[in-house]
Amino acid sequence: MVGGHDGENVFASSELYDPATGTWAPSGALSTPRNNQATTALSTGDILVAGGYLSPSVLNPSVELYRP
Repeated sequence: MVGGHDGENVFASSELYDPATGTWAPSGALSTPRNNQATTALSTGDILVAGGYLSPSVLNPSVELYRP
């Protein structure tokens, strides 16, 4: 999981899910906060993260490569 919001703040944090234990663990952060972004898993294991919002009303026009 990357980015997200709590109703007021938009986050750059990320977490990795471990299906063996059913738990989430903190991972690295995105370069900018994002909410409602598009994500695509690449064959390299990286994640392409595009768009979303920097805040509840400000669009984020950037794209980044996230390496968990």
